[in-house]
This record gives sequence, C-alpha cells and structure tokens, in this order.
Amino acid sequence: MFVKLLTGLLIWIGYSSYSWGVALQDLGNGTIRDYDTGLYWQRVDDGTPRHWSIAQSYCNSLTLAGKSNWRLPNSKELVSIIDLRKLGPAIDKDVFLGAKSSLYWTASIWANNLNGTIVWAVDFDTGAIEA
Repeated sequence: MFVKLLTGLLIWIGYSSYSWGVALQDLGNGTIRDYDTGLYWQRVDDGTPRHWSIAQSYCNSLTLAGKSNWRLPNSKELVSIIDLRKLGPAIDKDVFLGAKSSLYWTASIWANNLNGTIVWAVDFDTGAIEA
C-alpha cells in the first residue's frame, strides 16, 4: 500500500514467508504480495488526497482482501517498492495501478514541533524521500 500526499493510496499488511521467483505478485484480490520484504500492498491508488492523520486513520480502518490490520508504511517500507529504472512515476505502473508522480505519505516522523508533526514522504516522480 502507499498513501499518497496529493492523491491516492496504497498500503501494506502483515508479513509472509519469503519465496524465490517473482518479487511482486498480484494476488487478484486488490493486493500485491512483495516476496522480497514479505509485505502486502494495496494494488490500486484510489486518487483521493488525504492529510497525513486522515491517511493513517484510513489505513487503520481499511478492510481489504478479508484483512483489517492494514497500516501506513514507514519510509523504508515505502521506498522498497520504488523502481529507479522507471521515472514519472518511479514505480511499476503495471503492478501498482493508478500510481502517480507525486508525494506519498509514510508513517515515519521526521520531527515534532510547535507547528505540528513533520513526516517523511516518498516522491514517486523520482523515488526520493523528503520531509
């Protein structure tokens, strides 16, 4: 899954055992299984802009593929699906449908200050991570 800063969403669930072969597999139920990390991802970006706290709530309350233990990925997890051989977006659009060349939220906090919480986001245009 990834939850997008400007539009959309893709999030992950749980861990699974490692399997050799294709790294990303469409399970045909709205999810992608990542054999490199053991994570499951929401396949389709829904195109809905969300504030960070709303994105977290959305992920935490999502039921997809019969599972309800979804969450916003941390920065390391979200960067793991970046494909730097691709740009604009730097992700496999055949696997992750609707992925856009924009920023996607992570659960990783960069800083808390008087103006609020600053979190890391992944730029799916270039694959860069930024706060």
